[in-house]
Amino acid sequence: MIGKVIRGDKADGLLRYLYGPGAHEEHRDPHLVASWSGREDDPARVGETGLRRLAVLLEQPVRVLEHELGRRVNDPVWHYPVRAAPTDRLLSDGQWADIARRIVAAAGIAPPGDIGACRWIAVRHAEDHIHIVATLARVDGAPLDHHNDALRARAEILRIEREYGLRPTAPADRTARRTPSRKELGKARRLGMDIPVREALQRHVRDAAIAARSEREFFALLEAKGLRVRQNLNSTGDVFGYAVAMPGDRNAKGEPIWYSGAKLAPDLSLPRVRARIREHAEAVAAREPSGHAGTAASPEQGAQAWERAAAAVHQAARVLPGADDADGAAILAAMTDVLSAAAERAPVTVRPQLQAAARAFERAGQAPKIERHARQAAADLRIAAQGLTAAGRALASGRDAAAVFLFIASAIAATVAAYHWYRARGWNLQAEAAQLANAHLRAALGLKTVNDSPSAPYDSEAAQRPQLRDAVRAALGDRAEEVLNDPAWPALAAVLRQAEQAGHSAATVLAEVTAERSLSDADSVAAVLTWRVQRWLTRTASSASTTETAANQQIVRPRAEEGQPTAGDQHSAAAQPPENAPERHGKPNESAVQRDERSDDPAARPERLIHAAVRYAQAVRAVAGRDADAVLNDPAWTVLIGVLQDAEAAGYTAEHVLSQVTRAARGHQEGQQSKQPSGQGEEGQKQAQVGGIPQSAATVLAWRVRQYLTSAQQQRPTPPPPTPPSAQGHRRSAARSLSRGPSRRGR
Repeated sequence: MIGKVIRGDKADGLLRYLYGPGAHEEHRDPHLVASWSGREDDPARVGETGLRRLAVLLEQPVRVLEHELGRRVNDPVWHYPVRAAPTDRLLSDGQWADIARRIVAAAGIAPPGDIGACRWIAVRHAEDHIHIVATLARVDGAPLDHHNDALRARAEILRIEREYGLRPTAPADRTARRTPSRKELGKARRLGMDIPVREALQRHVRDAAIAARSEREFFALLEAKGLRVRQNLNSTGDVFGYAVAMPGDRNAKGEPIWYSGAKLAPDLSLPRVRARIREHAEAVAAREPSGHAGTAASPEQGAQAWERAAAAVHQAARVLPGADDADGAAILAAMTDVLSAAAERAPVTVRPQLQAAARAFERAGQAPKIERHARQAAADLRIAAQGLTAAGRALASGRDAAAVFLFIASAIAATVAAYHWYRARGWNLQAEAAQLANAHLRAALGLKTVNDSPSAPYDSEAAQRPQLRDAVRAALGDRAEEVLNDPAWPALAAVLRQAEQAGHSAATVLAEVTAERSLSDADSVAAVLTWRVQRWLTRTASSASTTETAANQQIVRPRAEEGQPTAGDQHSAAAQPPENAPERHGKPNESAVQRDERSDDPAARPERLIHAAVRYAQAVRAVAGRDADAVLNDPAWTVLIGVLQDAEAAGYTAEHVLSQVTRAARGHQEGQQSKQPSGQGEEGQKQAQVGGIPQSAATVLAWRVRQYLTSAQQQRPTPPPPTPPSAQGHRRSAARSLSRGPSRRGR
């Protein structure tokens, strides 16, 4: 159950909307379910006269207060829509009335038994939600205490969910950034802007905060980006805050529209920016006194910056599971900066996915109410983030591309670790943010990501299907591109895929749910449509007349027949292996539970994935020999699993591909050693290992398998036959080649 506080000026206009038909005739049977006294006439029965009278009664205490104050009261109308989840049971009018009374009491609007409290009503015009309308003036003229009304109402909703048996939601913790409002989104569409001003400012300010080494440099970087900057000074002349504005962005009076740092995002307030600068200075002083992380920038140095960042993220993924609250919070906060810096400088081929991942992870980087400690892994991440800001844009080929791949693979492992770190502490909002960031990162590498959980549906593969994208364009017209570029689009794609699996047309479902009511007031059209499609599927499933029909329409991943892959593992027809492809290593008699363990759920633990992919582990041991443990214990093992699944879908066996790429790995090691200057110090040896097998064995193998598949696809070779069980000599030779390391040329 979700609710939102909205402030307004006129009760009359709001009531006319609530009792009206709606922009698309979506308001059905609007009627009063509760009010301050329980004796008010329902405008649904008495008509226009009753509506005007109800508006006057609501606003009467406000007019009295204005007369006493001698001025107008700003935004005296308190509007709180509250909505049940699409999977929740249908609530009666009496139950909604009880919910409304509890919310206004918790918010301080109308405490129980207080006859002098504010006046309020609750209107229901749909089966799944109500609108609570109140005026913020007490009848008895006493001062009104509704401080933190949104948080207090949210806490009461959590209690209501438990008592009514509704789907639980996470508590509010003030870690979410401000999303663009409906007016800001509309303004961006009218001006033809790619993103709203608020989001553009968030990116610029965050990038400056990451790159700055001092407060003065922070403000200088903001001005260098072309922003208007206003420093707020106290009586002694000290800066206690700041605000930024986009050039040319003005209100109706011609004044600049200012956004304070705290209003852009919680971690962009001036105290948080100062803390970030201080933490980076401490990290540099401890690790790199010369400060060379900020010097930059030949292409070679740029690739080294990405490799350094990949190593820091990889190390963070290793230490995060055992970190305490303070150290974990520091690591995750620094991880946010690394992802943000990488997103703005990634190659264009993966930049949208990294930007979406960075936006999603912003909340995961803010552990609620925890003081951070500067752990070593966090210090390395701070240094790496500034190194990326100085490195410039990465290329989509050569060493840059390899380094970016290493970084994304390491980030996938780190977001999985972050998910479980938060889940273990019960912070579900941050866990879901890490899960969403993980899905975007996996999409950047082309790995399948399917999650059919009702609370967090996601399907990166379905989001790329032209048929679904065309269905969105047909249903939404001018707003289609806004939906397709929304971070919530893969969630909408997931529920549309579920609708197709249940036998429905995605275009028909979209057209029906779009017509339910206007989308003009939606902050995220994709998120609203996701919710509507889920509700539509639930209603359809509950009204089915047979058990078979109901089973086909459940919002869960359908079980496959024995020997067939699950829906989440299916590739498009173009990705299926040819008829003469070698036999795949699937287990035709495996159980449904085993198939579930083999799924690509981004929330799955690396240990579970290793256990589920037993045949991949066997292939790695057959090829890598004694070095196999370095691969299987690597946090990036999940990435290698996804790449090997793609290899099997293309018709290759995991063992064949691994044996091919280990030969390239041996040549890579030889090349690295031949380039190693004699007498190079410990720091130089560490740099030589960044991206090498000792640093992240699974990441290197995943990169080489991906390169092998890309090259094979371009050359379109006939898939090689599977290695016969008797050919043990080749396996032992391949194992020795990786375990022994480089051998003499020509041997």
